[in-house]
Amino acid sequence: NPNLEENLLNMYNYLMDRLRDNLHVCLCFSPVNAKFPIRAQKFPAVFTVNINWFMPWPEAALVAVSSAFLSTYKLDCSEQDKGRLYALTGSFQALTRDLCDVY
Repeated sequence: NPNLEENLLNMYNYLMDRLRDNLHVCLCFSPVNAKFPIRAQKFPAVFTVNINWFMPWPEAALVAVSSAFLSTYKLDCSEQDKGRLYALTGSFQALTRDLCDVY
């Protein structure tokens, strides 16, 4: 609400409202992992949704996608910092992909 006072509590509530409305979660599991059928049996609600099989993306492509989507937002930082943010977002995606092999 734009009429509310700018304080920590109101800003936190605004953030929580935005997260609740806009946060979507995507869980990715490798079907070739030996733990896949065990997890499917333990958590059937997770595996009753649509499954799409994708090949791994190179990190450069992940950075390109993050820059394409995030560049539409007005960020109060330098162009250099924006580039770092785009690279960081892409590397988070790649790191998550790599850690899924461990899990």
